[in-house]
Amino acid sequence: MQNTQAGISWRVRYRRVLMLAPVLVSVLAIGLLLAVVDWQPRQFEAMSQRLTQEGLVVLALLFGLQQLGRATRLRALMAQAPDTRRLVEIVMIHQFCDYLLPLKAGELSLPELLKREGVERPVACAMLVVMRGCDLLLATLLLLGTLVFLHDEIPEALSLTVPLIIVAGGLLGGLAVTIRWASRRTPDGRTRDVARYGNAIRYSAGKLGLFRDALGSLSARQYWRAVLSTLGISLAGIAFNLFFCWQFAPDLRWQSALLVVLAMPLISQIPIRGWAGIGTSEATLVFLFCQAGMPAPAAFSLAICGRIFHFLLLSSSGLAAFCLYLRGRAQAATSGLAIPSPNRSSGGAARP
Repeated sequence: MQNTQAGISWRVRYRRVLMLAPVLVSVLAIGLLLAVVDWQPRQFEAMSQRLTQEGLVVLALLFGLQQLGRATRLRALMAQAPDTRRLVEIVMIHQFCDYLLPLKAGELSLPELLKREGVERPVACAMLVVMRGCDLLLATLLLLGTLVFLHDEIPEALSLTVPLIIVAGGLLGGLAVTIRWASRRTPDGRTRDVARYGNAIRYSAGKLGLFRDALGSLSARQYWRAVLSTLGISLAGIAFNLFFCWQFAPDLRWQSALLVVLAMPLISQIPIRGWAGIGTSEATLVFLFCQAGMPAPAAFSLAICGRIFHFLLLSSSGLAAFCLYLRGRAQAATSGLAIPSPNRSSGGAARP
């Protein structure tokens, strides 16, 4: 009994640390920024007034293109995908959770949402790994290509971005080895592997086998479709961020803005950040924009504009998608339409 209570209290303390640590990181990062940067609120007010109605429409359209591209990529990895509207709702809910929750915990919302569409959690996790691998691959290649073609324009970029490319290359290599290992397993390999374990860990071994089989059973066509969809997502995201910088900081050189825009997706993969990235994202942007020649107060004001705009955009779209998602499931239930069972294993990523 005492051991059980001790285990519960340890888990409670662990969860409290996970909840409080990002808040502490955010407070420390914001305090450091305010202490180092000579920033005044009127600087933010002046910059925030530069956004025009036409610019707002363009940014909303580019954001919508990104979500449509993510839904297309998700469809390419699913064996039995729901309609496009449902996929867009799932993607937007996932984006909101990933933005809001600390330590990349929001990524877990996608397997939970896909489970309600009949996809096993390990299979959904395999799809998530593939999508994040595609994001990492395209972000690395685009940044590397930019350095090759614009190294004379932004020579200071080498010392900042080469370490990012090296780390990203290592991660991509590990992912490629994992997929290659999974693809060489025989279909009945999971059954033999599970049989080796005792009852205590057989369940976990079975889930790991589903994850491995989902990676191995994806076809080359699905991988290529995922990569091409990710290219469209990346280009729409680059256009979004460059247009945002041009709206709020028109004096910033486009070469420098492009470098920062391409470096941020790699930096954002680091799980150590404040709550919703508050403080840590602003500190990273201020550092990068200052290296690009932008004054620190202006860089801080641009980071705050980006924070507020992204929060409003992601929160409004995520909450709207959540309401539509619940409404769609309720209508399907009341009209007698079939809703996939959460335990159904045929909704995986593999296609024959």
